Amino acid sequence: MKLKHILALLFSAAFVFSFSACMDNEDSSSSTSSPTSIDSSDNGGGGDENAEDNCTFTLSTDEGDVAANVKFTLTAGESTYNLTSNANGVATAELPVGTYSIEYDDTTLPFGCIPDVFSITVTDTAKAFTLLLIDNNPNGSANKPFVILDDATEVYLNAGEEFYYRYRGERATLYVGSDSVSVVYNGTTYAPEDGKVTVEIAAADYTGTIFSIKNTGTRSVETEIEIVFPLGSTNNPIEIEDISSPIPVNVPKGGSMYYKWTATESGTLTVSTDNMLSHVSFYNSSTGVYANILSGIGTETLACTEGDVIIINVACNDPDQAANITFTLAITAA
Repeated sequence: MKLKHILALLFSAAFVFSFSACMDNEDSSSSTSSPTSIDSSDNGGGGDENAEDNCTFTLSTDEGDVAANVKFTLTAGESTYNLTSNANGVATAELPVGTYSIEYDDTTLPFGCIPDVFSITVTDTAKAFTLLLIDNNPNGSANKPFVILDDATEVYLNAGEEFYYRYRGERATLYVGSDSVSVVYNGTTYAPEDGKVTVEIAAADYTGTIFSIKNTGTRSVETEIEIVFPLGSTNNPIEIEDISSPIPVNVPKGGSMYYKWTATESGTLTVSTDNMLSHVSFYNSSTGVYANILSGIGTETLACTEGDVIIINVACNDPDQAANITFTLAITAA
């Protein structure tokens, strides 16, 4: 073959090789420019050729319990990673170095738990992370006291054991029937007398007030906490049985008295007072309808149906003084 033909063939082969290499580089560049979305819910990891080594996420509560089957998503820029913790509360993923925000699927969180970690940063050395969940379920400790929800609460205490409770509501008397317990409230320890502990508890707002009950004996104790509300309070209104006569009320300074009347027939209930200091509010608890507040001398009305329960609150216009106030009820048939 002549020399010029050999040179032509060599030049043609070099051109083809060069063009093919350029096309390969262009394809590689375009494949890494699109957003990454990886589902690692099977804990098999995931990622691309630029990913770092496996990152490990351990989900547990502040009580030390593992959190299994929790779904969460890591996001960095346009890349997202969907993970689910396994039976040991662990999830893994192949993640490039960077900072990731975390979004949790609330429906998969353990009952009463909320997340405490919402972002993580992956570095060459930081690849293991604990995603803490705060367990807000009461356990009787000082930090997570049981909440008093009923007028009577069962209590079981081992010897020497102490439980904490949170009370929200109006003033009340607390009773614990046992010779082997003590109650600590507002820094004072109350011992049993005649087989029970008695504590007067002040009204508490939504934040509540804390008290504890301790078994001071050598054997386990099973008893109950009884909450008794004073007569005339919101939870223990005075029952009105006869409305034929005026009803006298001794209103304490800064306080009020509650009454309850059950409608004997359907019609219009009229409430009247003849004292300038009176401040009377009433509503139909069966229907949720309120009447206008009766302030001073006058009357107000409220529709009712036989069997409806009417709650009446009698207070003083001047909260700095006590007052003797009389009110009357009358029903006009529909």
